[in-house]
Amino acid sequence: MVNGHEKRSLEDPNSEYNERIKKPRDADMVDRSFKAVVVKNLPRSYNNGKIKKIFQDCGTIKEIETCDSIDRTSRFARLEFTNHNEALAALTKTFKIVGSNEIEVELLQNRTLWMTNFPPNYSNKNIRNLLLEIGVVPISIRLPSHRYNSNRRFCYIDVYSKEECEIAVDNLNGTELGRYKLIVKLSNPAEKEKRSDAGLLERRELFVRNLNPKSLEHDNLEKIFGEFGTIEHITIPKSTSEINNGCAFITFFNKDEADNALSLDKTEIDGRIISVHLADNKAYLERRELLQILNSRNNKKKEFFASLYPISDKISKEQILSFILESVKIPSEEVMKIFLVNDLNGALIQFRDKHLAARCCVVLDKTKFMNKTINVGTVSDLKFYKPEASQKDNNSVISTGKKLNNKMKQNEANEITTEETSPSTSKPAMTNDDFRKMFIGH
Repeated sequence: MVNGHEKRSLEDPNSEYNERIKKPRDADMVDRSFKAVVVKNLPRSYNNGKIKKIFQDCGTIKEIETCDSIDRTSRFARLEFTNHNEALAALTKTFKIVGSNEIEVELLQNRTLWMTNFPPNYSNKNIRNLLLEIGVVPISIRLPSHRYNSNRRFCYIDVYSKEECEIAVDNLNGTELGRYKLIVKLSNPAEKEKRSDAGLLERRELFVRNLNPKSLEHDNLEKIFGEFGTIEHITIPKSTSEINNGCAFITFFNKDEADNALSLDKTEIDGRIISVHLADNKAYLERRELLQILNSRNNKKKEFFASLYPISDKISKEQILSFILESVKIPSEEVMKIFLVNDLNGALIQFRDKHLAARCCVVLDKTKFMNKTINVGTVSDLKFYKPEASQKDNNSVISTGKKLNNKMKQNEANEITTEETSPSTSKPAMTNDDFRKMFIGH
């Protein structure tokens, strides 16, 4: 309890991780296209307020996004309602005269693209320009949150017609962007394949080590581990440095079966004592490392870090790295690692030299990054930073439009529980003046 408010603990970095995988996200994605409409040929002078007045009698409008046509003679809009019936009611506005324009209203169905494998430093603007270059107008570009997995790189793009989707797929799918080969497809969540890492995310995949290589075969593993439940699949790495010790990944159909199979840990099989543990993914391990840094009492180690906040959880590590390298004028090898701390709307940057961390604070504090003034300080500065409700990232959709209903997220408490109860009861954090002295003294 801090200042009368209960903080959400990150002592178990897997707690939120498990909550996320239980959410029925696919159903929400399927529903989106049935709850949204596309409006064509609006007058250019029409803003979100005017558009809302036209459709407010159809139902509750959750979101409005707009963009200009290629020739800038009219506007497109995307409206999302709370249910399918409200979207159907909006269709009755088609052929309505608005200003001097006759508008068209259609459901969003089959007008959403899925794009992935673009360069890691690509932003909303880069993606928009890719589409505009081939004459396709993106009404909305939705980038994923990096809150739980900082390595996610894909987006959903809404356009105004099925023909626009076809043009985008034909012209952009397979395009080489440096060493990356772009993938662009028509989004169809209803036919979405099961994630290849579903077993890992659902904590039903085991990592087994020190198996006897001479008897390391699929059938043998299935016989041993099959006693604990139904095995979904077994993977035996064929090109890894650990192959001499014998390792395998075994995925069960449910978590209880995997948990039961953990009883084989430190048992002898074919003359070897094997190790059996739940497989961990990179996002989980990184979150655990981040927690250790935030709660560490080793102030000497913390001197090699600089914190950057507030930032959107849509910003990637690569975008932060590019910003630092260009602004501070240092080579990339001087930056050891970047952690996204989306619980606090920030990031931690680990430098090879503590004096570079100090220099980063001097150069970047109170500068602009992604159209927002940022603070740059110590680990403790970020640790005790309390994001205001108005600063919480409500831009789940990046576009020229504005959210109409932001109150839903204003009461979320996304803070990190620490061992100290408040800044006043802990050792004073280094100020920017302290950093300047360190930097000047170098």
